[in-house]
Amino acid sequence: MPFDGIADPVAAKSLQALELMEDRLQGGRKWTRHFMFRDGGKMCLLGASYFGCDIGTGRQADRALEYLARAIRPGSHAKDWSDRCRVETSIADFNDSCAGYSEIERVLRAAQELARADITAAQLA
Repeated sequence: MPFDGIADPVAAKSLQALELMEDRLQGGRKWTRHFMFRDGGKMCLLGASYFGCDIGTGRQADRALEYLARAIRPGSHAKDWSDRCRVETSIADFNDSCAGYSEIERVLRAAQELARADITAAQLA
């Protein structure tokens, strides 16, 4: 496989997925609580990660949800993110209990920074 300049392609794919999630939520206009998907194209944070993809296939190829969960609970240990159900529950709970979309946006941006940090660390290694 030729080197494409990206030392951590999983982190790079995760970053793209996180940016796409942010786009799907359209600055909060398409965000909702308590439902993965609602009328009018609204979706929760977790729903935004699944929208437009075949759930169950290709989801293992990125760490977007892990980065989100780590951004939500920054002091957590790596073992906390090995259980996909725990990760998804953490994201859904945050989505439904946060003060508003500004917190969703903050967490998305923090998750993107975690992915960027992994890309940079891999390039320096």
